[in-house]
Amino acid sequence: MKYIIVAKDRYRGDSTSDSHDPLSITEIATELVITRLYLIMLLQEGKIDKSDCVVTIEERKCLYTKIFDNVISYQEYQSLNHGDIETIDLLDNDIFLKMVSGPKDRRLIPYTPFYQNWERDKDLITNVDWSNLKEYDLDSPFISLVIRKRASWTEKNMTDEFWDDLIKKLNENNIKTFVFSKETEKLCAGENVTYIKKYID
Repeated sequence: MKYIIVAKDRYRGDSTSDSHDPLSITEIATELVITRLYLIMLLQEGKIDKSDCVVTIEERKCLYTKIFDNVISYQEYQSLNHGDIETIDLLDNDIFLKMVSGPKDRRLIPYTPFYQNWERDKDLITNVDWSNLKEYDLDSPFISLVIRKRASWTEKNMTDEFWDDLIKKLNENNIKTFVFSKETEKLCAGENVTYIKKYID
């Protein structure tokens, strides 16, 4: 067995605990289109197998549990005695740079401009252990808001006042609204507004 690290959360990634370093706290986009994709390539090419242990962020384990036998959180991985067990850290600076930088035809992941192994890998890429969503009313049209409240690159964040005003207007117009992201539950007042707590949903 080997450990393969695809995501790290040395910080919480919220308004008080964050970092500009994508190798210390892995955004979901980085995981989905870089490290998870390369992990699937390694599996398809026989360089790892389904008995190896994937290391990710706790709430994202659902991205791997239908593919790999062993999936643990990065926090759990840090608490273990790894002994002589090999670890492949896809967030190691040298490996990561080979996946995302340099001439496109020399990168580890073949994007030119789209992922070139889609037909081969699509069943694995889309094999995610999502929730059944039975606790949500999805029978009528709705809007989903993903609200960024991270301390890094705050210029990418909209203000709480902006989101509060938007959500109130949606609610007043009886538009069903689902709100995602950390630290946004306080913005979810109103009978037509639902806060989504779990990434799996």
